[in-house]
Amino acid sequence: MQKRNVSKSLEAYHQLKERIRSFRLRPGQKLIYRDLEEDLGMSRTPVINGLIMLEKDGLVINKMNRGFYVRNMSVKEAEDIYDIREVFEVTAVGFAIKRYEPEDLEALRRHVAAYNECSDDVYDKNRYDLDTNLHVHIAAMGKNTYFVSMLKQFYESIYFNMNVAALRPEISTFKSDHVELLQAIQERDVESASRIIVRHIRTARELFVAFVRNL
Repeated sequence: MQKRNVSKSLEAYHQLKERIRSFRLRPGQKLIYRDLEEDLGMSRTPVINGLIMLEKDGLVINKMNRGFYVRNMSVKEAEDIYDIREVFEVTAVGFAIKRYEPEDLEALRRHVAAYNECSDDVYDKNRYDLDTNLHVHIAAMGKNTYFVSMLKQFYESIYFNMNVAALRPEISTFKSDHVELLQAIQERDVESASRIIVRHIRTARELFVAFVRNL
């Protein structure tokens, strides 16, 4: 019985997480137990357990005597997270240039090609995953598993707080940035690579902060 309860709670957690991910549950939305029970076809206990797990992930918040809400990132938090990302990725690029192996560079070429071959029509989940994989790979080239895990966590937090379609206007810019970044890494040019990644991140920062401000 206990294993079954744990399984149901995990199922509720994953289903609710996907609803947040797909924006079926919107930032700031109050989560009504009865509606969630009906939607998931579950009793209240696994639903509440799933929400508690999501709270640990930082995706929902539990307001005292008011219940659970989908977490809504503030403008200040959005600004801070991108400022931190800038420092983090500049450091990651530096490590990558110092430590990459030939096979790492070849894999990066494949990531850049996959991103650039994707249609310009929309910045969707597929393109977001390609973008994430590219940046995570650069961190992995530095042979530092801590950076890799931190960057994955960053991208997940961004995805859950932004409709990534808002990034579409800068797809061509992001493409050229990736090509230039690949070249700089290949040449082990830390100064140029750092300049490119800062420009790249600040472009995305403007779009992300504007999106959060308009929620």
